[in-house]
Amino acid sequence: MKTLVVCYSYTGNNRKLAKEVSNILKAEIVELHDWLLKLPILPLYFVSGIYTIFRKSTQINYIKKNLDKYGRIIILSPVWFLRLPPAVRSFIAQNRKYANIFSLCLVCSGGVKYAKQINDDFKEMTGIRCSKLLLISRKDFKHCRYYLPLNEFIK
Repeated sequence: MKTLVVCYSYTGNNRKLAKEVSNILKAEIVELHDWLLKLPILPLYFVSGIYTIFRKSTQINYIKKNLDKYGRIIILSPVWFLRLPPAVRSFIAQNRKYANIFSLCLVCSGGVKYAKQINDDFKEMTGIRCSKLLLISRKDFKHCRYYLPLNEFIK
């Protein structure tokens, strides 16, 4: 089963995680880009906050991969305002027919306590719950205490 790793990262945390997952699984990586990533930090918080709270999508880069050839798609992303960022929402919306093979690995300040909220957000977009969901707190990420849960997640 081929795996595709899709990541969205502003600070580089999810990019680092995506590279680790890709190395373990020998998977290809696709990085999502949108115009929000070009903003300085303060305008980013304001604009992304509005987009995220109101569940808006954004224009993302074109993915040149045929997703039909993958048996699993792992999405690595931050959590903004208890929701998925606009670029990730756009990717999921554009590829809704693959929702049954999506797995979400998210780095967020709240960690596992936001799992239900994120899964509800995913279900609202796709009609189904996410098959695999891993939330890593920023504290655990910073102190590299995510290896065991990550290895369980990608099995």
